[in-house]
Amino acid sequence: MILPTIARLQQEVDYFYTIEGAIELSAITDTPQRPAAFVVPMIDTAQRSGTGTQVVRQLVAETIGVVMMIRSRNDKYGGRQLDLVNTVRADVQTALLGWQPSPNHEPFEFDRGRLQDWKDGVVMWLDQYRTEKQIRST
Repeated sequence: MILPTIARLQQEVDYFYTIEGAIELSAITDTPQRPAAFVVPMIDTAQRSGTGTQVVRQLVAETIGVVMMIRSRNDKYGGRQLDLVNTVRADVQTALLGWQPSPNHEPFEFDRGRLQDWKDGVVMWLDQYRTEKQIRST
């Protein structure tokens, strides 16, 4: 699901110089000189199987994060960057909201967003998107 999401963002969002995958948030350690985004797996949760038979069928919710790194120049506290951050977030939302990462998945829904970090003049914002799929034993 990560690679199709990266491809979707590369196709739909012009702001980022680079869009890559990362295994986890802590893997994103470098402060980019140009705008960047990283797609990160966040959490998978499953409902219990309700079949009561040998066949297991579960609904699995998969959540990914899109980490947006936006440089703020001559803005000591980052306040002037909020409009740009919100504009970029809206572009990402337009690309992902309602889009299916595969035929087996439901369309993405927005889950939550938050400031992840503010360091060296770079705003690191994390938005999370959630989708669901059915899995079953054979």
